[in-house]
Amino acid sequence: MHHPPRRGPSPQMTGRLRTGCTPRCTGPRYTWASRCSVARRARGDASRSGGSARSGGSPPRMVSGPGSQMRITVSKTADPWPRRMVWTSTILLAISIPLWWVIVGYFQQAPTNSLSFSAMDGWCDPATQGVGVHCFGDFQVPRNLIETETLWTDPVISVGYTPVGLLPNVAARGLEAAGLGLRGSLIVFLVVMCLAMAIPALLTAIKGAPGARGPLPVLLFFAAAVPVLITFDRGNTVGFALPFLLLFVIYLARDPRWVAPVAAIAATAVKPQFILIVLALVAMRRMRDAALAAVGAVALIAVSFLAWPGSPIDNIRNWWGDVTTYGRTSGPDREVTNLSAVRAVWVLGDLLDGAPAFIGSLGRGIKDFAIQHPGVPGAVLLLVCVVGFVLRRGSIPRSIAVVIALALPALVPGVSYGYYLLFAVVVAVAICGPVEPSDLARGARAAGGLF
Repeated sequence: MHHPPRRGPSPQMTGRLRTGCTPRCTGPRYTWASRCSVARRARGDASRSGGSARSGGSPPRMVSGPGSQMRITVSKTADPWPRRMVWTSTILLAISIPLWWVIVGYFQQAPTNSLSFSAMDGWCDPATQGVGVHCFGDFQVPRNLIETETLWTDPVISVGYTPVGLLPNVAARGLEAAGLGLRGSLIVFLVVMCLAMAIPALLTAIKGAPGARGPLPVLLFFAAAVPVLITFDRGNTVGFALPFLLLFVIYLARDPRWVAPVAAIAATAVKPQFILIVLALVAMRRMRDAALAAVGAVALIAVSFLAWPGSPIDNIRNWWGDVTTYGRTSGPDREVTNLSAVRAVWVLGDLLDGAPAFIGSLGRGIKDFAIQHPGVPGAVLLLVCVVGFVLRRGSIPRSIAVVIALALPALVPGVSYGYYLLFAVVVAVAICGPVEPSDLARGARAAGGLF
């Protein structure tokens, strides 16, 4: 029996095909089975790349023209998560400000001192060296030790900075010697750091997904973000790592592939614990890139020690001694603002300590263990994450891998202060990121909104 040639999908079938990615089969000859398999395959690709409407991505549509290959169009307004992120954060901010003011007033404390450490922390003379009543202690401490022989051997102060991590402080010291003075170099340091921390918020305000653009992201992710305020208040160089962390997340599953490893190396140069973010590359089955990033970060730190005055071996040994002893000198029982895993273990023991009999003894034992071995809880947490990422590599959702990898630098060290919560800003900006049509194409790496 003679069958007339097929002339392409009918209008009804075209309507069925409007959820998916670019099909491999194009042209006039389609069979019912091939069209159904294309639609199923497209729905699977969209769900894996975070492109389904349920997961918050922008569902692609297949649009065909006469005699042409099908193309993808994406409706960015279909992604609900950027709008949810911005408006939920706005509502919580509006609630938290009066609540914070009332609670702080109840305890008869200055509201401005409750967000971070004491402004007058004793590291400088505010009248001549600070700004207002602020000393910006994390700027002043390295400055006072940077040209001494006791940078990593001071009996009182533990300095966990590597030589390459001290570059912003060295540059500020050079500006001071060039005639700006201490206060002038401090102001330049703070302005440049603020610009670095503002980049993610400005990027969202200008290039974010519809529903997340405008002035609100600048307020939520910069001006009113507590981690940003703490970082500024302390003058801590961790603020310079924020743009690199954002680049790492954006290009974790996007071409060019070299950007994410280089961003990880740059972030590790600022703070050594950021080397842990390479685990996200492991979760994405980018084992080679993870190894290159780790080796590159270690090599950069080693070269910086070679260029630093003094014996490189002695400097490395003394620096590592400062890193490992810092958790003991500022233990989990002393620092209320400690974000690390060992602090959580100590708090658990403290809760059990008040219970009778065996439970109380168990609580006291947990507290003593946390004080004597502050690095163990973080090491156990890191080991669990490494094993899980290696065994489940390729099957871990990108959103989960990113959040865990960014949180580890704040949880693993024995002492971790509030400015390491900057990773939350990166996650928020990633949620508000735009979805590009090329990110949802079949075979492309997902790289739109984080969820």
